Amino acid sequence: MNYRVVRALLAYLAERDISPGYLCRLVGIKQAELDQEVFMPAIQVNQLWANAIALSGDEHLGLHFGEYMQLAALGIIGQVLQSSRTVGEALRHAAERVGTLIDFFTMEVEVGSRNKIKLCFYPNTSLQQSCPIAFSQVIDLCMVFTLHEMDGLVWKKIQPDLVRMPFKKVVHVEEYYRLFRTEHIVHGTEYCIVLDGGYKDLPLISANFELQKLLLEKLQQEGPKPQTFSQKIEYHLMRNAYLGIPSLEDMAANLHTSARSLQRKLQQEGGSYQQLALNCKKQLAQHFLSAGTYPVKEVSYLLGFEEFSSFSRAFKQWTGKSPVDYQRTCKQAV
Repeated sequence: MNYRVVRALLAYLAERDISPGYLCRLVGIKQAELDQEVFMPAIQVNQLWANAIALSGDEHLGLHFGEYMQLAALGIIGQVLQSSRTVGEALRHAAERVGTLIDFFTMEVEVGSRNKIKLCFYPNTSLQQSCPIAFSQVIDLCMVFTLHEMDGLVWKKIQPDLVRMPFKKVVHVEEYYRLFRTEHIVHGTEYCIVLDGGYKDLPLISANFELQKLLLEKLQQEGPKPQTFSQKIEYHLMRNAYLGIPSLEDMAANLHTSARSLQRKLQQEGGSYQQLALNCKKQLAQHFLSAGTYPVKEVSYLLGFEEFSSFSRAFKQWTGKSPVDYQRTCKQAV
């Protein structure tokens, strides 16, 4: 597993109050080495996942990390977008680059019968047998990650027709249903996600990923990493907001806790999830509109408003101006 993925995993664990330094010491990793663009030995990767699962108490850590991880943070988004015109091409080019990040499997995009797209994940059987903990987590991670990143290509939540996995027993199967957005998860001899073939020829929409890049740049400019639980939740919301603001239940599930427990921790700090989500929407709306290049209706959609009129009313309450007037004022000030 490439050190870029390891760095992203450690950052995710830090947001779950697990010390990256402590985990690195347990596994024998020197954090300074993580700046190198090399692969971590497979046995060490297996130890990393085993210890991360033990520290987090989350047997589905790979699933939840896949929901959180981003192409932009891995540094390959530009390569995919620049070489792709359609969703099908983007998927094929992303599959070609999987090997630069993950060595536990290869990925291929196949157009099957009945106009279906199959995203196939072919295991490295040697690593599957020698590093079973890491393999099971990484395959979950990458299947969920691929599906969720597709949302940014078509600007809607993708729902697979079928997911096939050769598992014997699934713990907390409802998490698989939630993250794959389907209950059509069946036992088979392969790892694959089957999608409607209509997605293949859709023109690529890259604005979501451009906004994602803006978000990451904005967060990096804001100084020290968050410390309080409320700050960590807000940071999590901001850095993943290009895929929409998750519900309280989805956020809690990603952090392997209950919605009630998450809300209780926020209340102890004098806040609530609803307040954080609203503040996040406000900051994002101002940030995107001030960038000046995105249509107001697109910003409204990205922030989860079903009707533009609802977004317009909310924005006027936040700033005293309509979204159109605010964007016009920002352009005039440049």
